[in-house]
Amino acid sequence: RSLAERESLCSTGIGGGIAIPHCRLEEIDDFVVGLITVPDGVDFDAIDEKPAKLVVYIIGPESKAQQHIKLLSEISHALRTPGAVEKLLESSSPEILYENLMSYISGKALLEEKLPKRSLVQIIVQGNQDFEKIFDEIITLAPETTVVIHGEAASKYLMRMPIFAGFFKDSESEYVKIILALVSRKLVNEVIRRVESVVGKLNRAHGVILSVIHLNYSAGQLES
Repeated sequence: RSLAERESLCSTGIGGGIAIPHCRLEEIDDFVVGLITVPDGVDFDAIDEKPAKLVVYIIGPESKAQQHIKLLSEISHALRTPGAVEKLLESSSPEILYENLMSYISGKALLEEKLPKRSLVQIIVQGNQDFEKIFDEIITLAPETTVVIHGEAASKYLMRMPIFAGFFKDSESEYVKIILALVSRKLVNEVIRRVESVVGKLNRAHGVILSVIHLNYSAGQLES
């Protein structure tokens, strides 16, 4: 009924054989999206006066208007891709129909509310003693999404250049280890606290650099 009431305000037939009826309800907390194919077409009073053969309905929470707009825009843009309607209508099963639809949708609007917000923490450490202590502190927070990269400081290469001879000498500090950890954004402050429990305040620490990058998208995990 809510979809019909929304449709009475203005047709959601956007042309090209596509209609996207949608509405918002107070009674639900998440989005419901469905796709109906009508090979013979159905009258949706579309702007190009052509029948709709592909009907995508969206029912969203009243409290998530901005997400509703983004989702509506994403689906509308995807279905306007040349050949999209024809390919979807040719789908031989609901599973293939879903796969074909998702091949046209970037996924950002659909997944925005589902994906966990994560950050990439990078810790560059000189010296094995501090590295082992820091690693022990971090690994318990993100065991499936932490890696260690072995590297060398730039001084290792500069000391080989004649122009810089005498400025650098062989030492353990030439070798560095880099801890990369993908953590929940809520844990970033805890990561910083744990690193500072080893090296002291980072803005005064030597031999360690910590940086944080907030990610727009991340998914998956490493095998143990």
